[in-house]
Order: sequence, then structure tokens, then C-alpha cells
Amino acid sequence: MAADWVPAVTAGIGAAAAIGGQAVSGLFQGRNQERAEERQRRERAVAVVADVLGWLIDANPGELRASVPRERFVETIADLRTQLDAIRKILLNMSVGHPSEKIRGLSAAMALALVQSWASTGSFVTLRQDDEDLDREGATALRDHGQALKLIGDFAEAARNA
Repeated sequence: MAADWVPAVTAGIGAAAAIGGQAVSGLFQGRNQERAEERQRRERAVAVVADVLGWLIDANPGELRASVPRERFVETIADLRTQLDAIRKILLNMSVGHPSEKIRGLSAAMALALVQSWASTGSFVTLRQDDEDLDREGATALRDHGQALKLIGDFAEAARNA
């Protein structure tokens, strides 16, 4: 009679092991999914950093004024504006959707800093050489550009640690 319950206990132990194995497997899958999502967010943030740095290099107020030929100036400005619009959209999306509060705040600040840099750069590069406001506008453009560079450094650091 004692042998009648052995198959039942064996089946119960096997079922419990299978359920436990599935639970553990589910935990590992969930954690792996979280890691993959974190990696994707980090890669996305790194891509944003690269885009912003590239744009800031191309939109350097001193370089724009000194090295862009007049016949290419309108085309260059239009291209930079198109790039800025795309970058700003990505930053604003991150500012409301990223799980890191620090990244959200820096994304919003970065979007604003880029627009400010663009505005002051535009004021500077369109002035005539003999305009009395040239030095003041140049200093403002360089200050705003520098602020954007500082913020993207902060953003890059936060993205590495997010």
C-alpha cells in the first residue's frame, strides 16, 4: 500500500520543480529584458550626444562667420536649422519619456540651450562687419554656444550612468 503514494509524490515533486524552474526562468528573462532596455536607452542617449556635438561643431558661431562662403551661407544655415529641429524633437521626447529624472531634466535644458545658441548665433553671423553690435553679439553667441557645450557634457555623463 505504501507504494501507491510514491508515484503521486514523485509527480508532485516534478510539477513543483517545473513550476519553480519556470518562475526562475521568468525572473531571468525579465531581468534580461530590463538590461536590454537599459542598453537601448543608453545607446539612444549616446547617439543624441553625438548628434548634438556634431551640430554644435558645425554651428560654431565663429567658424560660421569666418569660414562659410557667402554663396553657401543660406544653404548652410537651412541645413543647420533642419538638423536642429530633428535633434530638438529627440531631446524633447527624452525630456518627457526617459525613466531617469536627471536625463529628463538635462534633455529639456539641452533643447532650450540649443535653440538659444542658434538664436544668438543667427544674430551674430548675419551682422555686417562694420556693425557696432558685432562684438556684443559675438560674445553672446560664444557664451550661449559654450553653455550648450557644457550641458551636453553633463548629459553625456548622466547617460553613461543611467
